[in-house]
Amino acid sequence: FNAAADATLKLFGIPTKPVDQITTEDIAAMVDAGAEAGVLHKHELHLIENVFELDSKPITAIMTQRDDVVFLTLDDTADGLRRKLVKQPHAQYPVCGKNIDDVLGYMESKVILQLLLADESGAALDSIGKHYDKNVLVIPDTLTLSESLTRFREMHENFAVVMNEYGLVVGIVTLDDIVGALMGDILYSNEDEQIVRRDESSWLVDGLTPLVDLKKALDIDVLPGEDYVDTAAGLVIYSLKRIPKKSEAITVAGFRFEVVDIDHHKIDQLLVSRLPASASQTAPVGQ
Repeated sequence: FNAAADATLKLFGIPTKPVDQITTEDIAAMVDAGAEAGVLHKHELHLIENVFELDSKPITAIMTQRDDVVFLTLDDTADGLRRKLVKQPHAQYPVCGKNIDDVLGYMESKVILQLLLADESGAALDSIGKHYDKNVLVIPDTLTLSESLTRFREMHENFAVVMNEYGLVVGIVTLDDIVGALMGDILYSNEDEQIVRRDESSWLVDGLTPLVDLKKALDIDVLPGEDYVDTAAGLVIYSLKRIPKKSEAITVAGFRFEVVDIDHHKIDQLLVSRLPASASQTAPVGQ
């Protein structure tokens, strides 16, 4: 009987033996069990969690935002470059033409320093057009960290410009940024955290905090507009349908998000408070 049944199942393409498939959820459950049993140390647990997030966290969550990008131009003089390196030190700088969207390449700060040290007069740097790397990696802002890491590996680059569908620069990112996101809680202290817990029911949240991190910290499964915005500030703007004023707030998923610091229409900081179960609807609240 078994042989006949197996033959019939094979005829319809149905496997005759159970196929063991391990899903991401299975691995996550095993990791949680290992953590509870004390088999995994805290830093090992964080590392594994961060690896899982590589496939879900967008590159826009860790990039240097457009407004914070320091770039060089072909008109920069040696003195101007010195001032930029001293005032805003970075490992790499994009080199642009007329504006930030006219990206020509990038230049490493060590190259600038080598040229300055080799020629104190700065004549060698009067035209940086001779020295910058024109092979700049451009990646779309729709990629995840995992996809971006693959692009870095394929192109053998460690610096990239992030562009949107309209060809506008939305930020820059480095290979070190992705490694930092992977090692996160292991490498960085609480001073660098975008989410600071004040007490059992409230948190101070940086406006640029990725929604992925916010959901994880607050133990929220779904947030409204998460397919359209990437940050905590974007969540507030999406919910209000406008730029908020200081002290304005919304309620989302059982939490109150209050704008406590805003600068030139940019939400710098939010106070997030857990609400009683009766006040869990998503809506703007008193100004």
